[in-house]
Amino acid sequence: MNVNAQIIAAALLIVQASAIADDTRPPDPKTAWKLLFENHNLRLSGAQYCNGAGTDEHDETLGDYLSGFLSQLHERGNNRIKTLCVDGKKRYWTCDVTIGHEVKGTEDVWTWGVRFHVSKSDGKLISSSVMCTGAG
Repeated sequence: MNVNAQIIAAALLIVQASAIADDTRPPDPKTAWKLLFENHNLRLSGAQYCNGAGTDEHDETLGDYLSGFLSQLHERGNNRIKTLCVDGKKRYWTCDVTIGHEVKGTEDVWTWGVRFHVSKSDGKLISSSVMCTGAG
């Protein structure tokens, strides 16, 4: 590698590192969902309030849990997905993702979701922070 290429490579590394260190904005909804998809194999049994949660007794992973509720959304009724990440503590952001469904005049009303933390230092989901939320 010639000197110019080395200088450019070093500059890119510095820019990338400073972007991570200086990024004070919480993850946007797309990034929050991407983090959930990347962690789809996370066992529900190890997450707070998640053991036995889901749409099926065989749901074992975060992917099972989320895909089960997403698959319950249908044309009949009011469906909603809300994704919000806010400043948590010094080291992480807190994200809440909820999936809801309501059919007026029936008892088909529920909102389920997941709360998790995202590390400010590397932008990764902190697996020990995952918690299932909701009711219905």
